[in-house]
Parts: sequence; structure tokens; C-alpha cells
Amino acid sequence: MKNRIRNNIFLLFALIAIGFSSCDDYLDVKPKGQVIPTRAIEFREMLTKAYSNFPNSRGLVAIASDEMDLKTGDSEGLYDYRNIYQWDQNAGGAESDLGYLPMYKTIFYCNYILENIDDAIEGTQEEIDQTKGETYLLRAYSHFILSNIFGDQYQPGTNDQLRTAPLVTLVDLDVNPFPSTLKAMNDSIIADINKGKKLMSVDKQEEAVLRYRFSLNAANAFEARFYLYTGQWALALDAAQKVINNEAYSLVNFASFGDDDVLPTHFESSESILALEKTCDFKIHSAVVASSALTDAFDRTNDMRFSKYLKYDYDASGYKFSGNKVSYDQFKTTFRLSELYLTAAEAAFNLKDFDASKSFLKSLIEKRYTTETVEAEKAIIDNLSETDLKTRVFNERFKELCAEGHRWFDLKRMGKPSITHIVKETSEVSKEFILNENDARYVIPFPNEVVQNNPNLNN
Repeated sequence: MKNRIRNNIFLLFALIAIGFSSCDDYLDVKPKGQVIPTRAIEFREMLTKAYSNFPNSRGLVAIASDEMDLKTGDSEGLYDYRNIYQWDQNAGGAESDLGYLPMYKTIFYCNYILENIDDAIEGTQEEIDQTKGETYLLRAYSHFILSNIFGDQYQPGTNDQLRTAPLVTLVDLDVNPFPSTLKAMNDSIIADINKGKKLMSVDKQEEAVLRYRFSLNAANAFEARFYLYTGQWALALDAAQKVINNEAYSLVNFASFGDDDVLPTHFESSESILALEKTCDFKIHSAVVASSALTDAFDRTNDMRFSKYLKYDYDASGYKFSGNKVSYDQFKTTFRLSELYLTAAEAAFNLKDFDASKSFLKSLIEKRYTTETVEAEKAIIDNLSETDLKTRVFNERFKELCAEGHRWFDLKRMGKPSITHIVKETSEVSKEFILNENDARYVIPFPNEVVQNNPNLNN
């Protein structure tokens, strides 16, 4: 059985399903000493395993963007991330699959739960429904990340039939999946979001340590991002405002920031909605510096984010992302309130409601600039032209959400501009790599090893 699956199935979750890891107790078959989940609590534990397995795909693909550079002469970083940084999966690198296989492992867990949880015993219907609802959301989010890395930006009615990552919604270890179309993938994602919202009863994960779990507010935040990425502006604005108007969350005010306060990316922050992903983990954090494009975007004197989000590293001769924003487990962040203000600003702009777009921007700026200059900065925003307002919205996303796994996807939505990366082998030896405007490499190819094991991905 093991050999047959290993030879015929390209997804890693097939191996996990038969006991690839000794720490997995919940399996779709029952070897001696292991458990098939039957009780509601066991399905919850299986979902916890799915959450814990969620990979750092957004953080890895950010290395391909213009917000960070590999450190000069960092041989480990060059080895691990060269293929991502050079937009060439044949260049080698330890992180060549961008979390593709672990993501499908998470989807496998989700599919197993959804196929079997209705038969769960020893749990209330509310507990079962909450677990099932979260599972729909986690499956949707996994497919969403895969599609936006390995497929193009979805534009409904325009590129419906372009291919993207496989859509896997059943536990079937004997099938080598084909690529999905963008329409089929995105139809499934929004269907899962809607199913999950109908089942869940938890508005907010009040215990900060449980904020890795989806809630209704996290579902609304996800919905806002989904509609933003697909250009459905009115729906994006509506979903974003549901979170913005929720008194359970508030923007962190840097002007009154004290020693006991935590940055917005901290899982205990008043902005934290879902804290699932460690987007700039310690390994990435150690290998990169902030790009000049990012550091130059800040008003270094009046924008307090500069000193809180970036720290100068004399050894690296550049600005590092602050360890108090990213890197450590307490700074896992998937959705937070600032993103929703920026989503609302962008959506309102595209709906030609420029006053509303400016209002959302000013609400964020008010919490980020020094008290002496914030009113002047808000006046600047009030006087922006339509073209300059659009630029300001994207620049605010660039600064506010830096190192949180957004930039690559924002660049795809901004028209896929050209990017130049310099690989500094040593202080004397450098090589230039260019991603051209509208380059086909903005759609990451499926990992070589995966394609070799599943030729269907060539179709």
C-alpha cells in the first residue's frame, strides 16, 4: 500500500494519511495503536493539527517581491532562497516548493473532517458546527493562497479559464489532480467561506491564544481580501466595514505607545483578528534586509512606523525588519485591522468614492504619525489628486503591511511592474536579475518535483 501510494500520488498528504509522521494520531486508516476520530473533540484536535501544519507560503513568496533583499554574502540565505529571489526554480534552494505540499496536507485534513464530522459523537451541535465552519474557512484559505501563488490574479468574466493550482475537495488517494481553472477555484473558495460563516457561532476568539482559529470576524476579513483580490469592490468594501465597525477591534495608537503596549502584529494586539501565519519567520528574518524601495517609502521623521517596523543592522549594512513586528511566534498575523482600513480605502477609490477612500486612509494615518504632524499629513491626503490618491493607497499598504506576506500579491494587482534583484555573492561579486513588467514569472510554476510525480499538472 505504501509503495503504491508513494509511486502514484503526488501529494504529500497521501503519505501523511498512512502514518508518515509518528506524531499523527488521527488517520484515515487505523494502524495498531492509532485512532480514527469519532468524537467531536477528536475532530477538533485534527483541525488543530491542520492549523499547526499551515505553511509560510506568503512569507516565502514575499522574497520574490521588491520589499526585501537577500543579505550580502549570506551563503545560507542564498542557498535557501536563491530560486525565489531570482524567479528561477531551477536555480536551487531549500524552499523550492513555497509550501505547496504542506498546504495540501492541510487541505487533506480539512477534507477528512468535512467528510466525517457529521457522524461525530459526544459533542454538542454547536461545537460540531463551529469546528466544521472553521474547517471550511481553512480549506478556502489554503486554496486561496495556492491559487494566488500558482495562478494569475482572478478577474471574473475575463480570465475564467486560465489554469491555477489543483482544487482538491475530496479524500481520494488514487487520483492525480489536474490544474483547476481560476473560475472553478474561486467559486469553490467563496462557497466554502459562505458555508463556514453559516455554521460558526464564535464572533471573535476572545482568548488570544486561540486566535489561530477562524471566527466570524476573521471570515469577514478573509472575504474582504478575497473580493479585493478579485476586483469586486463593493463586496470588498462591505466586508471590510463589517470588521472596521466592530467595537471588538481598535487601531494601535503609536503616538501614545508605551512600554507595555504591543505592536499591531502581536497576537494579543487590539488589531489581531486571525494569527495563523508567521510570515517573516526567524529563518527569513535572518537572511534578508529591507529593500531601499521600502525604506525610501517612509517619512523617517514623522511616520512612527519607520522606527517601530525597521531597525538598522550594522552587520548587514541595512535595515532589518524589527523583531518586534515579525520573526517570533507571538507575531503571527494573517488578518489584522489595519489591512481592513487599507482594503476599504482601495475599494472606495475604485468605486470613485474618493472622499471615503481618503477618510479610511486618514483614520490609519492618525494612529501612525506624530501628533505634531498628523493634521498636516491628513491635509495632504485631502488634497491628493485621483492619480496620487491611488499611489498613496498602495504606498500605505507597502509600509503598513511590510514583511507580512502581502507585497507580491499587491504587485500582481498593481499591473506586475518590473523588479530588479541583485544577488551579492560577496561584497565584490554581484549578479543582476530582472523580472520584466507583466512577466509570465509573476505566476509561479508548479514545483519540479511535484510535476515529475504528477504529469497531469502539465495539462
